[in-house]
Amino acid sequence: MGDRKRDLARIEPSTSSSVMPVKKPKISSPTIGDYWDSLAIDVDPVDLVPTVVDANNHDNSDKVIGILCGALKLLKVQRPRPDSILWMSLMHLVYVHPYLFTHDCITQGLCSLLKKDAYKNKNASSTILAANLLFEAYKDSRRWPDMFVKLYLDDAANERVWVDHELCHGFVENILTCVNTKPLTNVETLEDNIVDAVASATFRKTPPNFNVFTRYSYIQEQIETLVLETVKEHLNRRQALDTVTKNFLKLLTSTCGIAEIRLLVIPKLDAWLQNAKLMKPAQDLLMSLCINTTSHTQRDVEVISGLVKIRFKPKVLGGFYVTCIRELIAAHDENLSTVLKHTIYNELSASRNPNNIQVLSVMFQMESEKTAQVLADNVVELLLNRDDYHRPLRLFLREISRAAKTDLDLNLLAKGLMVRTELPRDFEFKDRMFAALVDLICMSGFLSVAIYVRGDLRIPDKVQRSVAQIQSDAVTWLHDHVLRVFRVTPQEYIAALHKITFKDVTSDTYFKFDMWPPDTEKQKFLQLVTEVPLLQSTLCRILMIGLSKEHFLSGMDAIELVDQLVRRAAVLPPSDSNPMLHADNLKIIDLLFNLSTYHHPENIDLPPGFQPPHLAIANMYWKTWLILLIYCAHNPATFGTYCWDKFPTLRTLIEMSITNNFNAVQIVEDLQLLAIEKQSIIEFEAHLAAATSKIPITEQTSLLLSQLISLDPIGPVRRPPQVVIDQLKAEVPKLHLRRLLYRSRNPDFLLDIIKRQEPSQSMSWLADLVQSSEGSLNHLPVQCLCGFLLSSSSKQDGGKYEQLLRHLQSLLHEADASPAIVQDILSYFFHRLGFPENKAQAVAGLKLLLNRDKQVVTRCSDEEEDEDDKMEGMEKAVPLETDWLLVQLPKIPHFAHARAKVMVALLQACQVENDPHLVITYLVFLSKFGIVGADIGELTELVQDVANLIVERSTIMTAILPSYSDVSYLDKNVALDSMLNIFYTYFNMVRQPERESFVWSESQDQILVQWPTGEQCTCNILVVHAMVILLSHGPQSYVQQYHHLLDVWFPLDHTQAPRAFLVDTSEEALLIPDWLKLRMIRSKVPRLVDAALEDLEPTQLLLFIQSFGIPIASMSKLLETLDQSVSEDKSTVENAVMDKAYMVQLVEVQHQRGATGGKVFASIIGQDIMDSPPRQDSPSPTPLSLSVTDTTGDVEMKSVCDVKEDHSQRLCEELSATKTKNESTPFIKQVLFELMTHSMSKQQCFHLVDGMLRNMNNATMILRMLTASSVRDVVASLSMSILRMLTASSVRDVVASLSMSVKNIKDNLIKAHKVLNSPLLLIIDDFFKRNKQVLSRKKKGVKSQMKGELLDWLVQIEPEPISLTYSPSKEAMVKKK
Repeated sequence: MGDRKRDLARIEPSTSSSVMPVKKPKISSPTIGDYWDSLAIDVDPVDLVPTVVDANNHDNSDKVIGILCGALKLLKVQRPRPDSILWMSLMHLVYVHPYLFTHDCITQGLCSLLKKDAYKNKNASSTILAANLLFEAYKDSRRWPDMFVKLYLDDAANERVWVDHELCHGFVENILTCVNTKPLTNVETLEDNIVDAVASATFRKTPPNFNVFTRYSYIQEQIETLVLETVKEHLNRRQALDTVTKNFLKLLTSTCGIAEIRLLVIPKLDAWLQNAKLMKPAQDLLMSLCINTTSHTQRDVEVISGLVKIRFKPKVLGGFYVTCIRELIAAHDENLSTVLKHTIYNELSASRNPNNIQVLSVMFQMESEKTAQVLADNVVELLLNRDDYHRPLRLFLREISRAAKTDLDLNLLAKGLMVRTELPRDFEFKDRMFAALVDLICMSGFLSVAIYVRGDLRIPDKVQRSVAQIQSDAVTWLHDHVLRVFRVTPQEYIAALHKITFKDVTSDTYFKFDMWPPDTEKQKFLQLVTEVPLLQSTLCRILMIGLSKEHFLSGMDAIELVDQLVRRAAVLPPSDSNPMLHADNLKIIDLLFNLSTYHHPENIDLPPGFQPPHLAIANMYWKTWLILLIYCAHNPATFGTYCWDKFPTLRTLIEMSITNNFNAVQIVEDLQLLAIEKQSIIEFEAHLAAATSKIPITEQTSLLLSQLISLDPIGPVRRPPQVVIDQLKAEVPKLHLRRLLYRSRNPDFLLDIIKRQEPSQSMSWLADLVQSSEGSLNHLPVQCLCGFLLSSSSKQDGGKYEQLLRHLQSLLHEADASPAIVQDILSYFFHRLGFPENKAQAVAGLKLLLNRDKQVVTRCSDEEEDEDDKMEGMEKAVPLETDWLLVQLPKIPHFAHARAKVMVALLQACQVENDPHLVITYLVFLSKFGIVGADIGELTELVQDVANLIVERSTIMTAILPSYSDVSYLDKNVALDSMLNIFYTYFNMVRQPERESFVWSESQDQILVQWPTGEQCTCNILVVHAMVILLSHGPQSYVQQYHHLLDVWFPLDHTQAPRAFLVDTSEEALLIPDWLKLRMIRSKVPRLVDAALEDLEPTQLLLFIQSFGIPIASMSKLLETLDQSVSEDKSTVENAVMDKAYMVQLVEVQHQRGATGGKVFASIIGQDIMDSPPRQDSPSPTPLSLSVTDTTGDVEMKSVCDVKEDHSQRLCEELSATKTKNESTPFIKQVLFELMTHSMSKQQCFHLVDGMLRNMNNATMILRMLTASSVRDVVASLSMSILRMLTASSVRDVVASLSMSVKNIKDNLIKAHKVLNSPLLLIIDDFFKRNKQVLSRKKKGVKSQMKGELLDWLVQIEPEPISLTYSPSKEAMVKKK
């Protein structure tokens, strides 16, 4: 045996041998007989392979066929236990030469081994071998003999010896392609030990993954007929249930791909499933039937209908049945609709299947959307029936909803109920169908929330949106299709609209058809379906229905319905994830106003050419505003932004809601516009009445006047009626409008209101808003928190106040805080420094926030103490140190981000601040932090504002800068040093080498300064003037910087002096005007005095000599220059003198002061001046003692001094004469002022002012004279004297003696000086409004404040003789040729 195996192993097929031609297989299978047996040639199994190979190589096909037939015959004889060499040789040959086995005789021989008679015992290894030989032989052929099918049917219906074997699986699967049956996943297999050995042999070449494709497409119809006849034959033979075998059911399972077989099986399937012996194969048959129902022909529809009617009692079968239905639905797209339709009709029939609801739930699990749509289509079809299915459908839908739960998309179901756009013409129950559809749509909403009725379960946002979408789709249906499809009356249409929107929340409207739900749950259902969002599509459709003339809803009813729906949604707690009133379509605004528009009856013709006014029904008009207010609160980014910017009336309503001041908001209506509106309404109504009742229309008989209003939404603000204000007041807290509006940051309504009201208005509502806010303070803008911190009522809530203070301090001092927030906080407080009424609070607030570790404020608990006492307590508790600005502020982490805005605020504050201490502090800060790291633009703005301060506000500069005659002139002055440092840095930056071009500017103030050294700079001429004023005060700490500027602008070599040109015209500009030269002459800096005296005209010299406050040395230079001018041009000087006597006296007075020169000038005007003895240490002249007596209201001045009698007498005469004059004489302005400033003590000044103020003209004159003073102590003493008089209790006597009221005093001041907003007028008003005793407490801060305001007012009344203010003009700046 071993030798035979080795010999067989050495035999190899010759690859070079010719291939024996193979006959093509016949279409019809050969007759299975003994023909192949007669061709058999006996052969030893050992010699089988070499003999066949040799014969094949010699093209001896007959011998090859004979030898193979002999091998098959031998195999048939050895069927129980075939020789291993024999079957291995056959497997080798079929693998190497498969075409040899496709011969008809060989195929007949192999088929004979597969016949039922060929295997009478269970061990049929030869049969398995034959099946595999056939598969290997025909596996590459696409046309198989039909004998294979017959053999399969024969074995499958009986013993299933080789059909169910695993090794025959490939052969069987390819045979089954003839019936197109989809296989089941689990296939029962049989095992055989011998066959397993065959499978594990080394010569087994069949791959485990075989190809399965169609083998019988060329005879498909014949094969199907063959299979169908075979199945019918078996069914006819096995009519009794006992005769049906499992194998036959398996055959049916494998042939369910044929529709006729599925139709034959379905009537008997129920009985087979109920048989315990046949249950398992019957289940497989049911599954195969469902899987293979893929054509959706009429036969398959009948199959599905039969499947639906099968009633399964055992629970196991019921579950399996549902699984099969799942496969049936997946088999074809149309199966779902068919199954659903038959299931619905079965459920509504008398013999309903208990598995129907379970089947429906499976369909919703598989394809929820499609199932819902198909269900809706079937519901509509049932409603089109003549029978009324309304109530059964309600019950049916409840059952489906209970079984499917969340798988049922009720939104799609309701939408599917509304897709029908036309009905049959002969359908006569349209009204019944419309009512049923409306009810079922509403029921869809109820079913959506059904599972949340019991208990306190929260409805998910998805469910709420689904109910809202059902409403929206239903309203769209009512607008687009209902009137065209159904015949409904106006009452039915409006009732349906109210029912769909759940406006009528009565249980009888929705639950009158059956006993569902229980009475205890009805209100809960209604509550849940109404607590849903209102979609903007719903709102738009309702408004469009109201505007449409075809629909039955009027505009007023539409507005009323929308108003109720909006309020119903707005009362619900707002949510970011599920907004109740989300909208972004701004067309809603136009729809609302169009609905509120008044339209006159169409049957009335108006006169030709008459254009009716645009009017609105007042009630609807104000409802529209309130609806828009609610939408602005819920949609601030869209509606809020648009309406806030466009509609002033709505902006006022928003402000009312946020501030909670419904009557305090000032609404000023134009009376002229109101009158025009009234007249247009009356005229319009008159035309309407003329066409109807012919009744004359007046304001008393008008019916429309109280009902209409001008339709001008973007026009001026209209005052809401009190009813509307009361309604708004009640609904703001109920609808959470205030919280929604003030929490909006885009846009920031609250911040806009704060900016618009601040700082002039009292914002007490801020405290209430902060106190009423819940939770964290982060949702409020920091400006609101800062306002609450400064409000006087904030101290009433100590806990909230302390919490807020710590919160703001943490925002400022923590490094991880937002730089933008820090910038906003500092901007809020520093911006208020520029407003006198808020300055003290702002400073105190800054000290609180910046001094984090210090308790600097003591809160007042006495509510009865007035506002001034509270401010006094704060000022006493807050020290006046400057650390909060100069030390604490730069320490905060984000100071660099806020520095720019702090600088701008401080510069603005410098322009209005009257407290010299604060101005000095601001200047020091600007010098220290404003120039470090600043670019040219920032530095230019800084210098420009400081220049405005120096030039425009000369009075406050007098208070902070050293006086030319001050004893402490050489002491350090930080204000002067700070400003000098700023200008030094600026000019170092802008002074650059000369360029070919420069930036052109239209400003007439811009000049181009050029130096002979080749450098130039472009700056504002005001900056140059301010710098010269600073230089006139002499050097302080910054000596080097001072001399650098002095050398640049006033070099020792006059040829190196700069020249200025106007930027806009390139004309040479006058760099140093006359008023600035006077300031230079008053200076004690010799170089400046010399520069000012250059190129002066005689008229200028004469004018300067008459000025006050000029030092002796400068006056001497002036007189000497005047003498030189006389020597050069005597006639010009002589002609310029208008009052020679006065000028002689003036020169004499200057000589008495110690000045020299002027003799030549005096000689030409007719008098020689003797040399005066030199003054020793500049002793003051003998004091002039003046006494003031008041006799019957006349003021008389008596001279008790040793000056000339005529001067004194003239002074007294002119003082008495001022009672009838509006202005004082030049003699009083000049001589009396000289006496006051140099010859009177402070006490004498006070008495003089006391007398002068008892006459209004005298008071005006003395206040004017004060402005020309350069003596700081005298100005201070005189101004304080006036202040004490105004604040003393004796002011009542002053008013009584003048027989004037406070109003008369104001009127006279305004008339005389044209100063409408004078600080002094504000002082007078404030004094008489407050308690007369308040200022008598001599508060340091108040006195300092009033002093600064008084000084500022004085300079408004009478500037300096030449000008202390700067009013540039092109003509004045152009240098005279």
